[in-house]
Amino acid sequence: MNREATGIARNSWYTFLTLTSIVGLRFLSTLLIVRALGPVGQGSYYLLVTFNTLALRIASLGVDTASSVFLSKRLYGVDEIHTACVILAGVFGLLAVGIYYILSPIIHMTLLKDIEVIYGWFVVLMLPLGLYGAFWRGMMVGLEEISKLNKVELGSVVFQLALLAVALKLGYGLAGALLAWGMGLLAVVVAGWWAVAGQGPLWRFNARLLRHAVQFGFASQWGEVARMLILRSDVFLLNLLVGAEVVGYYSVALSLTEKLWIAYTSMYRAATHKLQALSRERAARLLARITRGMSFLVLMAAVGLGLSSLWLIPALYGARYTRSVIPFIVLLASLVPYGIWAGIRIYITGQLCRPNLASAIQWSGLLLSIVIYYGLIRLYGIVGAALGSTLSYSLLCLAGVYVLYRSVHVYPMEFFVMPRDELLGYGRLGLKQVMRFANAVRKG
Repeated sequence: MNREATGIARNSWYTFLTLTSIVGLRFLSTLLIVRALGPVGQGSYYLLVTFNTLALRIASLGVDTASSVFLSKRLYGVDEIHTACVILAGVFGLLAVGIYYILSPIIHMTLLKDIEVIYGWFVVLMLPLGLYGAFWRGMMVGLEEISKLNKVELGSVVFQLALLAVALKLGYGLAGALLAWGMGLLAVVVAGWWAVAGQGPLWRFNARLLRHAVQFGFASQWGEVARMLILRSDVFLLNLLVGAEVVGYYSVALSLTEKLWIAYTSMYRAATHKLQALSRERAARLLARITRGMSFLVLMAAVGLGLSSLWLIPALYGARYTRSVIPFIVLLASLVPYGIWAGIRIYITGQLCRPNLASAIQWSGLLLSIVIYYGLIRLYGIVGAALGSTLSYSLLCLAGVYVLYRSVHVYPMEFFVMPRDELLGYGRLGLKQVMRFANAVRKG
């Protein structure tokens, strides 16, 4: 492996171990909620948190992406960007609250059908906290402060899980689950603020940066909104057409599938700075190397989970969640195309500096995916939603590979096929890092 790939792989192993811990803790959270609230309660919780995520993506206007790119390319100082992030998180959060106040009747007839308005208000009022957390993550990635990012996120998840266990034990149900989730967001803000303070001065106002961040972010943001809608339109359409109970079954399959995204997330979190800072050709080759390596690992994990899912899911969640098995198996096929597109999107936005191109691809994909989701859900229900997701992600992946082939002449098969020597190199490095981690645990 070359020097860039070796360094990224080394960093990503630590990130992978941290994210694996986070995924495990979030899995426990889901298990607690499913067992305590049942399919309807789990469906309602998932819809509310998903609505917050979608609203956050819309309200952020891509400032998190702008922060990462600006710091990677050293265009502004940390104090300038932090000041802008605090101001914009407050302003955008208040605007989102006002818009929700106006549109809440429509929202609760469509996206949040049969969900109590008070719960909708709670997740919307959490938006300023979520916005600052998103902007802060962009800053940490741009600074390559991956260790701090991982520690803060792991700590917040531990805190949230502890509160969730207490709230459900005391019988607070859905309200308690949402409160624990909100406190997790607050923990990220407090710890994240402290982490930035360690970088030096916190405050330096730059009006030009505010304009530049919004302009650059918005160019990529309208595409990010489309990406989120592609990811979550299946959930909202299931709720609209079938109801929250079916969403509860589907969300179990979806959340289990998405936990395997950590393979890509760990690598991209470690590699984003270099994908944005290296030359165009070197960054493209590096991206192809990363995606084919991660795709190989994800495929192995997907095959194992698919074969064991018939007994694993009912054993974990209960016999009635057998309905989640087939959607889960179908969704496993979406992992590789989604992961490859996620990396290509970073390259197009941060390396080519063409966020509008990434956005155009994702909006085109959204228009197709809505038709696909609607038709397949009407025909096949919960399984149709999973089929629609897999097909939608595959279309994004094909479009992205084609763009890179035309831009830097990276051949499509370079994203999918791993040479033997490269496979052995990753295996040796992975074994070395696992041994180091095991030795550190023993000594500790």
